[in-house]
Order: sequence, then C-alpha cells, then structure tokens
Amino acid sequence: MPRFSPVASGDLIRDADSFDAFREAPEIAGADLNELLNATTVEAVSAAEWQWRRGWKVGPRVIHDSMWFYVQEGSGYYCLPATEQRIQFGPNSLILIAPDVQHTVEQDRNSESHVFAVHFHARVYGAINLLSILGLPPVVPGDSRSPFGSASHRLAREFALKPPGWHVAMNADLLSVLFSLVRSEAARFHPDLTLAAVAEVPRFLPVFRQIEKNLHRPEYSVLEMAHEAHLSEVQFRKIFRRITGISPLRFVQRRRIERACNLLHTSTDSISIIAEASGFCEPPFFHRVFKAWTGMTPRAYRRAERP
Repeated sequence: MPRFSPVASGDLIRDADSFDAFREAPEIAGADLNELLNATTVEAVSAAEWQWRRGWKVGPRVIHDSMWFYVQEGSGYYCLPATEQRIQFGPNSLILIAPDVQHTVEQDRNSESHVFAVHFHARVYGAINLLSILGLPPVVPGDSRSPFGSASHRLAREFALKPPGWHVAMNADLLSVLFSLVRSEAARFHPDLTLAAVAEVPRFLPVFRQIEKNLHRPEYSVLEMAHEAHLSEVQFRKIFRRITGISPLRFVQRRRIERACNLLHTSTDSISIIAEASGFCEPPFFHRVFKAWTGMTPRAYRRAERP
C-alpha cells in the first residue's frame, strides 16, 4: 500500500520505499549499470511492418546493426548456431538480435506471421553495443499490452511516413523500449563483455567523439586517435581492443559502413557522394569493403526490401 509522509509545507509525499522495486541485474553492479545506461545513445535505422508468407525464413545471416522482430501473430524459432540454441517464439514475442551474431529466424511451417522489423544502433559511449554488454535475453515473451508491441506500430508508421521530427521520435521510442526491457528483464541478463573494460571507457570518450567527427577523412589514423588519448600507439591499440573487442582500424571501418548504410536508407544522395561522406575516396574500394561487410553491393542494399 502507498505510504505518505508530511513535508515542510504540510502536504504529503509518497515514500520512495512504498513503490514497487525495479528488478536488479545479478551479474551487473547497480552503479555499473547506471553508468552504462547514462552513456547510451540510440539511433534508428529503419522499421517496417510485414506479413510473412508460409515457410518464410531469414538466415543464416549476420547483420551489423542491432534489431528486433516483434511477432504480433505467428510462431517459430530463433536459432543461434554458435551456441546451438533453438528458441521458440510465439505471438507477442520480441526477438532481440545483436550485431555480428549469426542467426536464423524461421516461422512454423503451417504458420503465417504478422511481424515488425526494427533496425537501430544502441551504443555505450558510441562504441560498445548495449545488447551485447548487457546480455539481454534473445527472446522476450509478451502479451498484447507489452510496450514493445505498441512501440513497434509507432516506429513502422514514423519510418513509412517520415513526418517532421520522425527520427527524433523513433529514437525516443527505441530508448523507451530498451530501458523498459532493462527494468523487466534484468534478472535474465548474461553479459558477454567483462565489466573491467567499462572502467576504461570514460577516458576514451574524447577518442570516440573524434572518430565520429573524422569518419569522412580517409587519412584519419590510429596515431591521431592515440594522441587524443595521450597514449602510445601500442598502448592505445591494446586498450581500445579491450574496450570494443576489435581493432581501432576495424572499428572505424565498421562505423563508416554503418554511416553508409544509414545514408543509403535515409537519403537520395548518389552512391559516390555517400562513399565520400563515409570516408572512402575511391568508389571501387568502397564497393569492395561494403560488400565484405554486408554481403551485397551498395546499390543492391539500397534496393533491397530488408526485414
């Protein structure tokens, strides 16, 4: 029952400890989780509403952004070959897919599904993927009142119609859903990065900011990044890999391809202009790198009706 205590004005204010407590993440200390969430930024990429035909299947594949499938109607399995997991999903389920994780999504053979596919980036300090570092569960069951259901409807509408402020509105909805999942699913977190790396991230925040500012510069070097962190290049490479899981050059290349993917989805600029804006001065090299990361050419990526 709510409890109220008097304040100086004579009014009554509800006692904090009379609210229902939020669930704790047993594998992540509260202070660490607070720091991670405060440093998280979210960027929408796309959202679409789909009616899947019978026998529909996607994968095995790897994507380089985060995404979710909200399954309004239908059932099937989400498969992770690396861990040999085969997880069943049903109506009102949310399937969470982290970047660079090989996966397959397939519906039951006799089922037709109504789904929403939402692509986004959710990063801590612009570098560490939120889904990976928190270890969010791959499938979250829900019901017709689940917040990710109504948010998926809004996101698909925003992306389809693109009214004024659509990108900001999408980012706000995404952040709200992710934080809601943190509140409701914390007990099921299984982080796949050690939190020892998190302690070193704040000192690298200026570096990540500079990387974002310099993605358009093909000549941007690891030595420049190391100077920003006041480290030798050897020390910088070692700590950067500890924080992000990849080398500085690969991280920058990934960010450039992610920028290119976003521009291909959201702008009508030519592919050569997008290549230059993403830090590639030679279009043939851009095409080779883009295909290596995404499995298709920039032109095919732009044309694809991508779930």
